[in-house]
Amino acid sequence: MRNSVSTQFKLIAASLFGLLIMTAPFTVSAQSPGTFAEVVGEFISILNVLFPLLVLAAIMMFFLGLAKYVFRADEEPMVQQGKFLMTWGLLAIFVLFSIWGILGFIYGEFGFTDPFGAFLLPTS
Repeated sequence: MRNSVSTQFKLIAASLFGLLIMTAPFTVSAQSPGTFAEVVGEFISILNVLFPLLVLAAIMMFFLGLAKYVFRADEEPMVQQGKFLMTWGLLAIFVLFSIWGILGFIYGEFGFTDPFGAFLLPTS
């Protein structure tokens, strides 16, 4: 059981690293950002590409664990592995959406004009 979990985490880590490398062209520009707003804008543009892919990976991890838990219920190691993957998948989803909400709040509080999909509170 430990070998397959280790292999799966290596595969997930390699996939996330590949996704991070794919966002590199978005960060390269002819002119480096000069103001704080431009730096935050560059960071937000990277997150706009990376966030949905990370959420997709976390959801896939959860459903992989669910499939192992349901379809391999007669094998105790697979049930434990399914629980493990579901737990970490849910934790990853929670952390990702928490970061998204916090960044949306900060983004709105600094007065940036182009929100990145966060639900902003009404001001009046």
